[in-house]
Amino acid sequence: MNDVLKDLYYGRIAPSEAPASYEYRAALKKVIKLEEKLLEDLSPNLKKTFLEFCDASSQLSSVDAFDNFKAGFKLGAKITLESLFEPEK
Repeated sequence: MNDVLKDLYYGRIAPSEAPASYEYRAALKKVIKLEEKLLEDLSPNLKKTFLEFCDASSQLSSVDAFDNFKAGFKLGAKITLESLFEPEK
């Protein structure tokens, strides 16, 4: 366990840099294609609003992803503690 913590601390483990799945790459490709089409068709004023929307949506997704990561990490820790310290029956 000590080596894992040390590797994580020194940046030798970077979970966020794991290769993207096929599903993720396919969804990203679709989003990019649709965004390009929208940007071609929008007026300059609507284009600005759309890009602001995209930025806000990205920020929301980032906060949501972190909240889910934190909740999952806490749940994993609780499961580990319970499995290690549950009284024998």
